[in-house]
Amino acid sequence: MGSGGKEDTSCHQNDDQTASNRLLHAQHLIVIRHGDRWDYKNRVAWRNHPYARKGDPSLSSLGHEQARETGQYLNSIFQDLGISADDITWMSSPFLRTLQTSTQAMNALTFEDANLIPILPEPGVFEWDGHGGDWHASMPELSERVHYFPRLLDSATSYIPLYNPSLPEPRSGFQSRCQKTIDALHKRRPYKPKSALVVVTMLLFVLV
Repeated sequence: MGSGGKEDTSCHQNDDQTASNRLLHAQHLIVIRHGDRWDYKNRVAWRNHPYARKGDPSLSSLGHEQARETGQYLNSIFQDLGISADDITWMSSPFLRTLQTSTQAMNALTFEDANLIPILPEPGVFEWDGHGGDWHASMPELSERVHYFPRLLDSATSYIPLYNPSLPEPRSGFQSRCQKTIDALHKRRPYKPKSALVVVTMLLFVLV
């Protein structure tokens, strides 16, 4: 308290300014789980569909909405922090649901050149396959995916994954794969002030 019983707010102001400066110069890691899956409420139809890629379902309409809302939220955060398109690295698991989540979220970004941010397909962050390798085997080649995910076009051939696990992957290897991916990320993405790394992945990787 200062003289006359008034509170001295200078210390609080200094603390707030320091916290604000740290936030503005921080490197931000944003981990996003994919939106709601269509097969969650359509399990029988999905299981019996003759052409379904069983381990690679689409988002539901709710999942698409969740992804768009996530992008709108990120758009506000990036603009408040002064983070530009050049400051953003966007990685995604190559599964359909994560690429759809990425695309919907990125399409909600409205700042300059946001439409030029590529999706980097990262197998190091996809989910563990508890179905004897069937889930991973159901994914098509990226050469197919670039036709309906244009943001993959350049990175699909030029991007070197942080970690490319051997498949099929035993459960015992999943946590080790996650750690190797994180270690590789530390080496490849050193500190860059006022930048953001977005990783769109699955539940198990988030929990690790």
